[in-house]
Amino acid sequence: MEWSPATVSMPAATHAGHAAGLPVWYLQVSITQEATAAAQPTTSGSVDDPDTLQQLSMVLKASLQAVLLPQGAVETARAMLLPAGSSSSVTQPTGAAGGGRGGRSSRGGRGGGRSPARGGGGSSQGGVLQWWTGVRYGIKPGQQSCTVQLDTTSGAVLPAGRLADLVCAAAGVASPAALCKDKKLLAAAEQDVKGAKASVDHRPGVRVNVWGLDSRTPQQFKFKLKDGGRETTVADYFRSTYPAMRFSHLHDWPCVMTSQSGAAVPLELCSIAKPQPRRTLTDRQTADLIKLAALPPEQRMRALMQLVQQTFSNWRLPLLQAWGMTISPQLLRVAGRVLPDAQLQYARDTCAEAANTGQWRAPAGAGLLQPPKLKQWAVLNLASQRHSSTDVQQFVTELTAQLKQQGGAAAAPTIIDGSRHSSTQAAVQAAAAQLGVATQCMVAYAAGIGSNIKRPYVANLLLKVAAKAGGVAWQLPQGPEIWAPALAAAKGGLMVLGIDVGHGIAGGGGSKPSMAGIVGTLDACCSRFGAVVQEQTPGHEIVLGLQGGLVQLLRDRQKGAGQLPGSLLVYRDGVSDSQYLAVLQQEVPAVRAACREVGGEAYNPKVTLVVVSKSHGTRLFPDLADPNSSDGRSGNIKPGTVVDTGIIAPLKYEYFFNSHAGIQGTNRPGRYNVLVDDASLGPDGLQLITQHLASTYAACTRCAHRQATSSNLDKTVLSCCVHDHDVLLPGVHASRGLSGAQSVMPVLRIQHLMDTV
Repeated sequence: MEWSPATVSMPAATHAGHAAGLPVWYLQVSITQEATAAAQPTTSGSVDDPDTLQQLSMVLKASLQAVLLPQGAVETARAMLLPAGSSSSVTQPTGAAGGGRGGRSSRGGRGGGRSPARGGGGSSQGGVLQWWTGVRYGIKPGQQSCTVQLDTTSGAVLPAGRLADLVCAAAGVASPAALCKDKKLLAAAEQDVKGAKASVDHRPGVRVNVWGLDSRTPQQFKFKLKDGGRETTVADYFRSTYPAMRFSHLHDWPCVMTSQSGAAVPLELCSIAKPQPRRTLTDRQTADLIKLAALPPEQRMRALMQLVQQTFSNWRLPLLQAWGMTISPQLLRVAGRVLPDAQLQYARDTCAEAANTGQWRAPAGAGLLQPPKLKQWAVLNLASQRHSSTDVQQFVTELTAQLKQQGGAAAAPTIIDGSRHSSTQAAVQAAAAQLGVATQCMVAYAAGIGSNIKRPYVANLLLKVAAKAGGVAWQLPQGPEIWAPALAAAKGGLMVLGIDVGHGIAGGGGSKPSMAGIVGTLDACCSRFGAVVQEQTPGHEIVLGLQGGLVQLLRDRQKGAGQLPGSLLVYRDGVSDSQYLAVLQQEVPAVRAACREVGGEAYNPKVTLVVVSKSHGTRLFPDLADPNSSDGRSGNIKPGTVVDTGIIAPLKYEYFFNSHAGIQGTNRPGRYNVLVDDASLGPDGLQLITQHLASTYAACTRCAHRQATSSNLDKTVLSCCVHDHDVLLPGVHASRGLSGAQSVMPVLRIQHLMDTV
């Protein structure tokens, strides 16, 4: 059988758009109808049958593991993989994480198997965490045959070793005794080891959770015994319980907390037996990981091709031959279309267009379409030890001047100097949960405060402030019915909804409730958004209070537009393929029930539900032989590129869509699965609506990587998960907090870079 890339043609489009050849990083698996006579593990049914595909996928995965994993390393690699639902993986170490404090984590996703590359070792450079890179693989059925997905992946790993040595490396000290004297050093060390599984010398074979570090030494740490309630110290308990063991640092090393109830173990007894992945990283560590993982498209493609040529030296693997399968070591080539950009309406009857670049400039002399009026606002200076009120006043003068040029107005703000111990997180919590005040964070040095004010930064900041204060910078000049003729008959227009559930910061405890967020458009032009945030059972992905949240948004839409929408387009984030049935059985009926509750039994709008996923292994690369197939800057495919043939599942209504221009690294297109389409939007109409909605994200003059509802939804849910859940009331109706269902008092928070949340 020939090992040549498959070439598929695109069906004719019913709207404007041109085709462009796009090599996609897939390895094609050719399946023959007969197996070899030796093994004879033939399957009944065709390759389109789900049961047969599952069996073939298991065979392919077993074969790939045999090739990708070193001999005898399967058990170790499995132990090093993250739990289900996480996208970072453990692979070959290539460097070390930088130090730093603070916290920011990226949300995990789902994927296929991952394996460490052969060999490797890591060294520490100002920190204990190591960066490991390797291969992420998966098996996916395509329209013509099964395909093997391969992609490079990176992750942070806590290496094996004595826990005492690891915390010293994390804090940059020579001895753990220094951690008992400095709380900052203790927090820095705890950041890199919290949540790890540690082995303990006094109980061989047992692993305990590292909940944190305590500055008290075992001789100072007192607790009450369960029998009789007698008080003792950790040191005395271990000396009396384990008399055969020798202890050297019960008097000067900190304790390791192994439970939320306060159980403690001496640090000298703990060790990390196997490397473990880390999901919670500091700002500096996250930046280092992004730099490592952000390979340009051409470099990533060449690295993968080199891996294929070196690793898969013998493509006719015995297990694959027994099943009558061969793997083609070539890129699978498909055709894609570039959809036309939307025209964006500004003030004074002016328009802007991205022209397939993913970004645009506001027309000269055009102001904000609906500029806000800041009657009451304040500036909270959390960097008062570095910048005086005079420095802040220069920034305020520039901001108000630009707002006036854009057609808005602003009263003189109140400038509040925070103390050196002011907490950004506490300020956000108080403003959002107790005062109902919208906030916008900014970084002093980036704005040029204290030197020369940077006008472009202030202009971008003004877009965010205007959206949160009730203004609209631009909008789509025509309604969605222009892009999807099926909507023309829908009285009341289209309402776009976004639904997602956040489960807290990666690596955090499982006791805090999950946050379900719902975002919806409140006008016919899809330029104003409302939001509802609700608490629900921890770890539960299906939205339990969906009906109640949608009722609030539908009533807001009816109040703002004067009528209920005739059609609903729902973008659902964060669910895996295995949860599609639960969405159809629970969430879709909740959407219909909410419509009946608001509009009565006669109100039955058309519902279209699309699941959006970014956690997949598909990468699209432009044709290197065709300079017109890339964006010309980052080397990625052009914004607005859609692929809906060749690599999509044969039994699903799905497509891959890249709406944004890449800044660094290789773009990951969104994967869209259509579960319900009562409105009969069709692929063309749905893809155009998604493309146009990507340009309505109000935070910048760029197309977002997803439509604006999903982008706003991510910000809403993430902000609720990052801050303490205790300050959030169940069922908070936050429609005024995104872009102007009501005008609120904005607060600008100026802070130093290291204090950024």
